[in-house]
Amino acid sequence: MIFHIALPEDLAEALASGVYRNSTRGALIAEVGFLHACDSLDQVKRVREFIYPDRDDVIILTLNEERLATANFTVLREPTDPEDPESEHFPHIYGGDVPVELLAA
Repeated sequence: MIFHIALPEDLAEALASGVYRNSTRGALIAEVGFLHACDSLDQVKRVREFIYPDRDDVIILTLNEERLATANFTVLREPTDPEDPESEHFPHIYGGDVPVELLAA
């Protein structure tokens, strides 16, 4: 299972349109090239504290890696620092905007 931190307003927009477009806070998948995600709840906790410290209403979405692959998405675990391959790795989901049926809250 892969986790993604979403803001309520971003999820509401996705439910209305049928696709989730946000890579991370303030950035679209179309701009970044992938959906930011986490492999563990520990990573979720640290990302939440770093990126969303002012929000107590975040929603943790889950994505199934097999379902993503079936829908032609690619998950790559990439280092946080591209110059340091030993830095912590996070899953990045490539393939464009994510259909809401692949998301679970």
